[in-house]
Order: sequence, then structure tokens, then C-alpha cells
Amino acid sequence: MGFLLTKFSTGKNILKLGSRNVGSTNVGRIAGKRIAIITQLLDMTKGILPVVIYLFLVDEKVGDYDFYVYWLALAVIIGHDFSIFLKFKGGRA
Repeated sequence: MGFLLTKFSTGKNILKLGSRNVGSTNVGRIAGKRIAIITQLLDMTKGILPVVIYLFLVDEKVGDYDFYVYWLALAVIIGHDFSIFLKFKGGRA
């Protein structure tokens, strides 16, 4: 989210500025505190939402319930760290 928000708000490519990371700290350096807070909130939502949806859709009595929650959470973290939209670069877990 940091890449898109910085690009839309300032027109700058965050991958070439500051620490070259798309995280909210570097967004704060490049685009300002407000955009950094929005980035952080959206990144947290991006991580929490798939797990919450899974928990609402799946019955707890199904076998291996916890097993799938952990794997889903791990997949979300890996997707955040190695974004296909940024050529497998991304945030830090």
C-alpha cells in the first residue's frame, strides 16, 4: 500500500527514495505522517482481513481448524513480504 499511496499523493517512486522500502516508516519520510498512518492501517487490514473472513466462514468443529488459520496467516505474511505487484519485493514482517 505504501508504494501506491506515495505514488498517488506525491508522484514519487518510494522504491528509489529513503530506505527504498515500501513500509510506513519510509512513507512517512517521503510522503508525510498522514499518508504513513493510512499506509500502516491499510497494511494491518490487509493482514487481518483474510484471517477474520476465514474465522467467520469456517466452523470451529471442523478438524485441523487451528492448523489452517496458522497457514493462512503465514501466507498473508509471505504475500506482504514478497509482493507479486512489486517484483517480489515488499514490506518487512
